[in-house]
Amino acid sequence: MTNVNALQHLQIVAESEVGNVFVAPNGDAVFQDRHARYKSPYTVSSATFGDAAGELPYRTIDLSYDDEFLYNAISVQRLSGAVQSTSDATSQTAYGTRSLAKDSLLMVSDNDAMSQAQYLLSNYKDPTLRVQSVTIHPQKSTTALWPKVLGLDLSARITLRLNQANIDKDYHVEGISHDYDARQGLWETKWQLSAADAVKYWILQSTGYSELGQTTRLIH
Repeated sequence: MTNVNALQHLQIVAESEVGNVFVAPNGDAVFQDRHARYKSPYTVSSATFGDAAGELPYRTIDLSYDDEFLYNAISVQRLSGAVQSTSDATSQTAYGTRSLAKDSLLMVSDNDAMSQAQYLLSNYKDPTLRVQSVTIHPQKSTTALWPKVLGLDLSARITLRLNQANIDKDYHVEGISHDYDARQGLWETKWQLSAADAVKYWILQSTGYSELGQTTRLIH
């Protein structure tokens, strides 16, 4: 690509890959491809937060059930490629047509563009109760919580359980913010979250993900 700066190019690469790019605490730029979260250490939850005995305490959970991430007509186009489109008629009948278009991506074939469109459609064609973020006050349990709020990085996997909302799922950390009130001596950490993919993919030559007859979707 031409006439884009380094950050823009990295972001386009991440969007094309359905991966992630971010700056680590040591200042290094980190790129994670689309396979990263299906491999160690991101396949196992690093902590369980909930409202039951033995689970780590949290301050608040931000819930949402809306159409912000509802898409049922999706098109993806790579540079110099043809537009690849897919849609879901059942979702469109129920919720109206909601479109998402991506272009100028860097995958190497139109088949890859279609695969991304189909993947996005499968994830976003139906509304779902989303946990947008969790807020933690580590002072509530200093021994248990400080290592988590200071040790977990982007993409880390955690479990959230909220009995009254029937929530018991795994999530990946997408954003981290810390706030300290010196007058009250209060530290607050907030993690932006996205639901971990509930589907167990078949990944060739990856223990736990490549056994025939135990998985139903192929990731490539």
